[in-house]
Amino acid sequence: MNITNNVSTAYSNTSQYGKYSKNNNDNNKKGKVKSGRIRVHINFNAAGAMAKIANANKKSQVVAIERSLRAQLKDAIRYDSDAYTIKAIKKAIGKAGFKVKALGKEEHMENLRKSAKAAENIRAEEEIRRQLVVKRKSRKHKERTDIIDSSASAKQNSKNVSNHVDVISEGIEFSGNAESSMAEIIDVSL
Repeated sequence: MNITNNVSTAYSNTSQYGKYSKNNNDNNKKGKVKSGRIRVHINFNAAGAMAKIANANKKSQVVAIERSLRAQLKDAIRYDSDAYTIKAIKKAIGKAGFKVKALGKEEHMENLRKSAKAAENIRAEEEIRRQLVVKRKSRKHKERTDIIDSSASAKQNSKNVSNHVDVISEGIEFSGNAESSMAEIIDVSL
C-alpha cells in the first residue's frame, strides 16, 4: 500500500516528495472570488434597522441595537457580503451613534429644566422646555426621513434587500410638494 502525505496551503500543493503544483489562487484574475472563500449574502433590512433605532426611547436600548448592528457588520465582512449591505450597516451604526448623542443632550436639557423648576424660575423652565420640544421634534423628524430614505434606497437596490417599509400602507400619501408632504408626516405622527 502506497501512502502519500499531501500538504495543502493557499499558495501551492506540496507532496512529501517535494513536487509542486500550481493552485488556483496563483492565477486568479481581477473580479473573481478567491478559492476557499464563500460569498454569503447577509440579508439586511436597512429600513427595519432605522425603525428599531427610531422606536428606542433610552440610550441603553439604542446601544443594544448598535451592538447587534456591529455584530451583523462583522458577519457581513467575514462572509464577504456585497458592498451595499456593508455600507447600509455602517450607515445604521452611524445613525445609532447620532441618536445616543441626541438622547444624552436631551437628558441634560431635561435635568436643567428640572433644576429651573426646583429653583422656581418659571421663565427659564419654559424656555428650556420649548427648546427641548423643538429638539425632540427635529430629531424624530430626522429619524422618519432616514427610514424613508433607507426604504427608497432599498427599492433602488431591491436585489440586495428583501423587505421594505411601505409608506403608503402607513396611511401617508405624498403630494407633488415634498416639503408639504413631510410636514404632513410630522403632524400625523406627533
